[in-house]
Amino acid sequence: MDEVYEIVKPYLPATGIAAIEKQGKYLLYEKKEWVTPLVKGKECAYTVFEDGVAKCGIEKSILRWQDRLEKTDLLSPLPDPDYKE
Repeated sequence: MDEVYEIVKPYLPATGIAAIEKQGKYLLYEKKEWVTPLVKGKECAYTVFEDGVAKCGIEKSILRWQDRLEKTDLLSPLPDPDYKE
């Protein structure tokens, strides 16, 4: 989370950002498990809502970046150097 937070942050709602900045990007739960912070004890701070549907803001940011890369052909497969016509 430390490495990707600044990439994900623009896709998060203000309430999620506030929860993360107050509680931290992740927390060590009492059962020794890493968890994400919650907004007012409810949804994950990384949750985004679109048309009333909860979605993962991390996944949304990855999909947006992937879409941008595909549009710039950066994800296009490289030519096979062994291919002969």
